[in-house]
Amino acid sequence: MKLINIWVVGFIVLISFNLDAFCQRRPRTSSASVRIDKKRPTIFLELEQIEKSDVSDAGRAIKKVRLRLTNNSKWIIKLDASGGEQSSEDASLYYDTLDENGNIKERRVCHVCSVIGLKAGKSILFDVPYDELAKAASLRVEFSYVWEDAVAVAPEAEPTHYVLFYSRKLKEKQ
Repeated sequence: MKLINIWVVGFIVLISFNLDAFCQRRPRTSSASVRIDKKRPTIFLELEQIEKSDVSDAGRAIKKVRLRLTNNSKWIIKLDASGGEQSSEDASLYYDTLDENGNIKERRVCHVCSVIGLKAGKSILFDVPYDELAKAASLRVEFSYVWEDAVAVAPEAEPTHYVLFYSRKLKEKQ
């Protein structure tokens, strides 16, 4: 009987040791530790200004919205863009406008573009036609982190990340 008790106790100790060894908790990385400004989102879009710009074919001024995409993470993010040779101030980003249900209303996709690496703490300005954004519920820009490579590894294998701007913020600025 003592032999069975010793065996049972030994077995319980062995299982306890294995559970402790294999089920140790890893230190948790909080979202605040990956952000440069702890009070702001990791990646975000802000309204810079609403302005009248170029004249259309009909001879009337076109209203545009200037948005700023900010990388508040400690990592480089990648964005599909055109332009930006002189500075990030003259780049065009590609985006989708969405309706209230999250369905795509209009898609501005890249035909001939570059991938811009937006460094930690940096931002990029881009313009969107006012009417296009005002008629949508939101606008989203797709991005990826520098270590994700959907093209070289396997298309559709990496996650898709989006940052959103809600058109209701247009009214707040006016």
